[in-house]
Amino acid sequence: MMFKKLLLVLIIFQTFASGLCWGQEDLSEFKEIFFKTEKFYKERDNYSFNVTYEFYDPQSPKIAAETMNGRIEKKGSNYYTQIGPTEIIYLDEIFLKINHQEKAVLYSKVPNKKMTTPVDITALVDYFQTVKISEKENIIICEMVFKEKSNIPYTRMTMILDSKNYSIIRQELYMRQGVNYPSMAAGNKKTTEGKMAISFSQDIQMPKSDVFNKLKYLSKTSKISLSKELSSYDLYNQTQ
Repeated sequence: MMFKKLLLVLIIFQTFASGLCWGQEDLSEFKEIFFKTEKFYKERDNYSFNVTYEFYDPQSPKIAAETMNGRIEKKGSNYYTQIGPTEIIYLDEIFLKINHQEKAVLYSKVPNKKMTTPVDITALVDYFQTVKISEKENIIICEMVFKEKSNIPYTRMTMILDSKNYSIIRQELYMRQGVNYPSMAAGNKKTTEGKMAISFSQDIQMPKSDVFNKLKYLSKTSKISLSKELSSYDLYNQTQ
């Protein structure tokens, strides 16, 4: 469940509560800003950068209880995300989710909507109750609060952008009361309003060639089977 939540996190922005009313001008400004963020990533055919995920227990809000490293890469229409021990790969017509901790591989066809940017919040706009956008020094801060009655597992979020090119610098998300604490070490511990922070490296490089090599994951045979490197893993083929 932790990794499904992390994937949802990638379509969200950083968090901080605001008492302002959500108005049409706020919505228009936010959409305009996010359009420029999407454009920054979509116009680049190839990129690779590191991501850091930090989880904060509300009892110690200034010290991360757990940190996981990750990576996001894009090469043409192919897209790769690593979140700790989990890899998500959109490769040509196939979708792979590899959990190295559980030694399991999920195989399916690429969904209708393929990931092409680190975030996609278009489906979440209707769930915003309040919004505040501010700018200081070289950053833009978008602070949003979710409606209380919604299925979104977060109460509020904030996105911090580079004001020069609108790339994402950092996101923070505050969890609703009763959500399972995401740390593997914490087990099923409950949190009142734990925080997840996601930091995006601004050192954008070219992608690694082997990440998008299909033979790294699948064998050459006509039957769908795993590569020698993943031969000890369980394969869950959702196309059958």
